[in-house]
Amino acid sequence: MFEAMGVIFDKQTIVVTALTGAAAVSINGETTAKAFALNREIRNELDEFKNTYLVFVDEISFASVQDVELLNQKMKEILDNPMEPFGGVRIVFSGDFTQLSPVGGVPLYKFDSSFVWKEFINLFMELKNNHRFDRDPQWGKLLGRFRNLGPSTEDVAVINTRVVGARNGPLEKRIPPDAVYATKTNVDRMAINDAIFAKHLKETHSKDRNVKPPMHTLCIKAGTLRFHMRGTRNEYRPMQAEAQDIIYAAVGEAHVQDKSNKYHDPLLKLYYGRPLCINHNEDVTGCIANGAMCEFRGVRLKAGVSKTEFETIVIDGYYVNCVSVTQVDSLLVNMLDGNGGLDQEAFIELKPKVIYASAKFPVPYTGLIARNCMTTQRRISFEQFPVSCGNARTVHKLQGRSIKHLVVSTWDYTDNWIYVCLSRCTTMNGLFLRIPLDPSKTRGMSEEVKSFMKSMQDIKQPKHVYLHGDDL
Repeated sequence: MFEAMGVIFDKQTIVVTALTGAAAVSINGETTAKAFALNREIRNELDEFKNTYLVFVDEISFASVQDVELLNQKMKEILDNPMEPFGGVRIVFSGDFTQLSPVGGVPLYKFDSSFVWKEFINLFMELKNNHRFDRDPQWGKLLGRFRNLGPSTEDVAVINTRVVGARNGPLEKRIPPDAVYATKTNVDRMAINDAIFAKHLKETHSKDRNVKPPMHTLCIKAGTLRFHMRGTRNEYRPMQAEAQDIIYAAVGEAHVQDKSNKYHDPLLKLYYGRPLCINHNEDVTGCIANGAMCEFRGVRLKAGVSKTEFETIVIDGYYVNCVSVTQVDSLLVNMLDGNGGLDQEAFIELKPKVIYASAKFPVPYTGLIARNCMTTQRRISFEQFPVSCGNARTVHKLQGRSIKHLVVSTWDYTDNWIYVCLSRCTTMNGLFLRIPLDPSKTRGMSEEVKSFMKSMQDIKQPKHVYLHGDDL
């Protein structure tokens, strides 16, 4: 098509982007934020986009009203064309509005939504087939009812046949080891990840200090820990050994959060094959993107460091090998594709990074805090690998992915959550429930989304024709 229009298809004429890093990886594109400087000042992007014919933006349902209006503003600035929407470039948005609402923003389907969106979207195409469920068409039809009109009581009863518990045999004997746990909150996610690691230790490690810990399991301590110096803007001082020990022993991922609301674990608990979730966009074209999944394969130690230098720590009474991140050059991982399978060609090395976060941790009764306090909240910095354990993930993080074996640990009855959660699973036989679904609380597409989709479907032809100087 583009050749017939006289357009040469390359990365300059057609710019492919996605709202999330994981989605950008899957379409071999770039994040929309990076491509159009949404989070920084514009530099020399004009030269980069002067020959752009078309911009493609995937996962548009992740965007808020503010995101789309910012994209419009930035594209006008970059292309030096303030009079036309999106700088006068043709733009294609792709996505499914029966997904979860964008975090911290107003969804585009809200009645009083973006002026830019309502006025300048002039063509709508709706795809009818969902190929994720090709292996189980009946499952796809069932989920279609969850997505649209809402499930019947019989539909919910069918879903509840997948409950695993006392009536259907022991949970751990029914759920496959490669299953992904879908959670409502980060607290649930972290608790399940910790429980899975505890189960791994019970099955593979010893409580006898004379037994050498197996090498397939390794904990990585954060390094170069520093406290923010109060009264300064960005000055940090080295953390005392006592405070470091407390953080390693008593502070988990739930207590360390950066300004982007991402959680970081001062003590990564890894074993060979453990799924990990990358939590920042470093090199999207190289698969290192926020939300991308991988499996742990090992570590590359720095020159001069030997495995004999590993220390042994005790977790739940079991002896485990541990190393400081300052001794590790890189984390060796295999990337996972969007269907949860290993991408054998995508074997990469992750580098540690300096993380700035707020941490809440218990402290002894010292001069650090008042004598009647049990915890303290401090800004800290440290070096660690930017990953979190991925056996369990929030449904927000699972959007856009296909899962072979899915365990639903709890339910959230807000708009679209149930459909988004269940539709990650490619077949009904791959679904496992910890608790049954309540038929009285389930519903289909929200009225706001229905109204929005109707307004999109009513677009029959372009609403605007732009006259340029040569046309007058």
